Amino acid sequence: MRSVTLIALAALATAAMGCENRAARQQEKAVEVQREANEKIAKAQNEAVTEITQAQVEANKDIAEANAKFLKIREDYRHDAQENLTNLDKDIAKMEQKAAVATGKKKADFDAALTDIRAKRAHYLASFDSLQNSTASTWDNMKDVSDRAWRDLKDAVRKAPGVTID
Repeated sequence: MRSVTLIALAALATAAMGCENRAARQQEKAVEVQREANEKIAKAQNEAVTEITQAQVEANKDIAEANAKFLKIREDYRHDAQENLTNLDKDIAKMEQKAAVATGKKKADFDAALTDIRAKRAHYLASFDSLQNSTASTWDNMKDVSDRAWRDLKDAVRKAPGVTID
């Protein structure tokens, strides 16, 4: 009976060791699977960060290009507007010279036209100055205001007595 008990104990010990070995292998397998999952997660996170960074770099590049184009458009507009105003101011100066030597009704007509022109010129300059401080998002609206003020000024000079605009 002793030998049967010893054999039974040996069988139980062997079975227990087999279970422990199987459990240890399962534990090792679980640890390996978790390690692989962690590596995949880290790799995916690194790829996501890389893609986000690349997208941000591209977006910054696009923004810089758009800003450069906007600044060029604004500068070209400013240059053209300044040139147009300089030319119109010459016509206004001619009109002022004629008004200085005019008399009677002609002088009154010149003076009335010049008062209107000066007011419209001041309005145009104010709208033009505010346009210079505009952002890309406000540019179109402010440009429209400035363009209307310019047309009003130019029309007032054209309609003034004794003025011929080249």
